[in-house]
Amino acid sequence: MFGNMRGWIIAAIIVGFQAFLVMKAIEFNQPTPVTALVSEPGVLDPLAIDVDPASIVPMEGSGDGTAMYRAALAEVKGQDSRYQKYVDEGTSTSVADFPAVQKLINATSAPATEIITPNLDENVSYIFETDEIKALHLAGLAAEHLGVLNMADHPAVAKKCFEAEFALGAKMLAERVRFYEAFDGIALLRGGAGGLKALAMRAKKNDEVDKLAKFDDAAGATLDKANKLWKVVGSIDTDQIAIHSGDIYFFTGPQMKERMWRIESTLKLGRHKFNAGKMADAVLVDRRLKTMAATEKDPALLAAVKTADDLTLADYRSINSTRQ
Repeated sequence: MFGNMRGWIIAAIIVGFQAFLVMKAIEFNQPTPVTALVSEPGVLDPLAIDVDPASIVPMEGSGDGTAMYRAALAEVKGQDSRYQKYVDEGTSTSVADFPAVQKLINATSAPATEIITPNLDENVSYIFETDEIKALHLAGLAAEHLGVLNMADHPAVAKKCFEAEFALGAKMLAERVRFYEAFDGIALLRGGAGGLKALAMRAKKNDEVDKLAKFDDAAGATLDKANKLWKVVGSIDTDQIAIHSGDIYFFTGPQMKERMWRIESTLKLGRHKFNAGKMADAVLVDRRLKTMAATEKDPALLAAVKTADDLTLADYRSINSTRQ
């Protein structure tokens, strides 16, 4: 009797274990579902600062802003070490010493809806912060440094520098092909606003001080929102990838109203060919990319599709080794 009971217990354990394995096999072959993240308020909405940057610095002038900004970034890319050294420890107060800054000043009021878009091959890649984005950011920081050094003796020059930095940040945020373009853009907006606020405080213009402080608060809130989602979309942590594979897939679709997140999620989807936690998630990638290639019209999004589709295992290993 006891022997039979022990046999039944062992058999039950075996059956239970087999059922567990079957359930795990079924689960493994099902795509990862979305998490509660996709339902959080505002997650699918376009990224925007509640206070319009144009209410701080008017940007409705004339001229080819795109050409001006691309000339500025080309100038910095050719002398990036010089500009970086100036930002770190430079003492010159002459705008003429830094042609990229003069170009930013000239472009302050000029419209520019495309700055890095003319070079999508370079900028929609598996490098998070591309050389062109870095160059723009450095040009803006140089303008800020010049502004700080001119505040005491040449406030009018300082104001032009801070406005130029602010306008560049606004246009980078407005374009936001990549997360780091938005991230650096907000940083330049806040840097320029901080400089303008310091000038307004010196001039005892309290209304301007309050307005600029409110803008900075709003810009900070926008940055916090973007950073929260970037921790998911930009993560290379295997646990995060496994948890949020369904979210990334979801974010590539039109239900995500923020184009920047669709682009970044599409690039992330390309990685899922090789690092998805489940085979079922990896299998979905090719189908999604083919559908997007056939239906999407946005050149930047199509560039992301092509980059993701072209990613090879060797490429993945290379970018993963550099944590990009």
